[in-house]
Amino acid sequence: MQQAVTATDAIPASAPRRSAGDAIFAAIARCSGGFVLVLLGSLIVILFLGGLQAFMKFGPGFVISAEWNPVTENFGALVSIFGTLVTATLALFLSVPLAFGIAFFLTELAPDWMRRPVGTAIELLAAVPSIIYGMWGFFVIVPLMSTYIQPPAIDLFDGIPVLEDLFSGPPFGPASSPPLSFWRS
Repeated sequence: MQQAVTATDAIPASAPRRSAGDAIFAAIARCSGGFVLVLLGSLIVILFLGGLQAFMKFGPGFVISAEWNPVTENFGALVSIFGTLVTATLALFLSVPLAFGIAFFLTELAPDWMRRPVGTAIELLAAVPSIIYGMWGFFVIVPLMSTYIQPPAIDLFDGIPVLEDLFSGPPFGPASSPPLSFWRS
């Protein structure tokens, strides 16, 4: 014969009491959370006060103005804002599919003997500061691109209305000398 379990049977007669350590940890966690919120609020206030002088001089149009004229001391932030948004968008479009591909490969496709070394190598890449990747790109990738990729692209897209504007002009970057010449002795 089956017996029905009622709600009062499921609740123990006396709930266990929290220890002093749990109460101390909860208080520290709450204080830490509050401290983080205070720091975030302080950061917002400091950024607001730092930018207040620009907004007082140039007005709200400072955000949407692309003018940058040091002679007349007239400046706008639109170019910087646009560059930041485009760079962040491109970084997301490049990194998210790559990250999902690596994660999928490591969890589903890679043989067992390969998972740990490749996973460790990926984690080590995350430990390298981003300035190192930027400097590597500037001194290695940019000279290669401006020497071998950009000149043929300029010739290829010459005469195509929109693409011609993107690739017009001389190749850019530190390519006045052959690429990777600093490694030669």
